[in-house]
Amino acid sequence: MNEGKIFEEATGIFIGELLEDMIDTVARTKKLYCNVYIPQFYARDFDHPLTYVPLWAMSLPLRKGDKVMVEFHQG
Repeated sequence: MNEGKIFEEATGIFIGELLEDMIDTVARTKKLYCNVYIPQFYARDFDHPLTYVPLWAMSLPLRKGDKVMVEFHQG
């Protein structure tokens, strides 16, 4: 990892941590996303893309600090 960016292909399931409550991210962006820190991909202090949340998962009470599994497909 260099400067908090991905430089190699990464596909699979990764463990992440929510940086804010999911409902706050959805309210701010008006889209079905949550703000997840994925240590294998990004440095905590660098900008990173938001993670899509399927509509069926919106009823889950995901809170800041929760550990989540993120499926990622590059390409």
